[in-house]
Amino acid sequence: MPTSLSIGAFVLGAVLLLISVVSGGFKIFGAEVSGSSGRLGRLVAFVAGVVLIITGFLHEAREKSSPAESRTDVAATPQAPTIGTEPVATPQASTHLTARDTSPIVQQSAKRRDAAVSVQWRAGIPELMAIAASLSDAEKMTLGYNAMLTGQDVYGIYVRITNVGGVAIDVSPDDLRFSYNGVPVPLMRAEDRRFLQPTRIEPNHYADGVMTFNAPIALGGAVLANGRLSYQASGVQVTYK
Repeated sequence: MPTSLSIGAFVLGAVLLLISVVSGGFKIFGAEVSGSSGRLGRLVAFVAGVVLIITGFLHEAREKSSPAESRTDVAATPQAPTIGTEPVATPQASTHLTARDTSPIVQQSAKRRDAAVSVQWRAGIPELMAIAASLSDAEKMTLGYNAMLTGQDVYGIYVRITNVGGVAIDVSPDDLRFSYNGVPVPLMRAEDRRFLQPTRIEPNHYADGVMTFNAPIALGGAVLANGRLSYQASGVQVTYK
């Protein structure tokens, strides 16, 4: 609603409110409002006056916000400079845009040429339980007897090494280092497919398996929870998860 109509709504609403209060017999802007209104007429005048005033306020607020939105839309739409009817290109902007678009591709290609692995590990309790279940009764008794004599038990970690680079790499469990509170914890493996084995990994492939270690029975859980695993191989970038 234009501003003049908003003002008209304010004025008319105010007149109707005045009629509902004094019931006529007054002059406003040189015009005389004579007579008196009944109770029903005054109620209708009151309601209509309130509606007109509120409507004027709402449209006034909308008129004030609309120019700002229009300016925002215009500013957000870039306009190319023109001479006559043909747009004039901006060489500086085009050069900058091209360099920005192609630089991530160059960086990504360089990264893929590097040898890089991602190393993940966790407590290998399910895997170790499955291995123990496959042992014979004699082997189980031997393990239990050794634990009673030495006070140490066998614990396991599950390790996954993923090739995230662009070249095939050789990985070996011998390059893994495990420690607890800064003290090295020797890792062991067996010639079994369920254990991590030396292998060659192509890009976007991984090798995984179990590694075991001996620890005091009272300390094994803490070593699994707070141990630190690292992979040390020359020329290979390593990230950990």
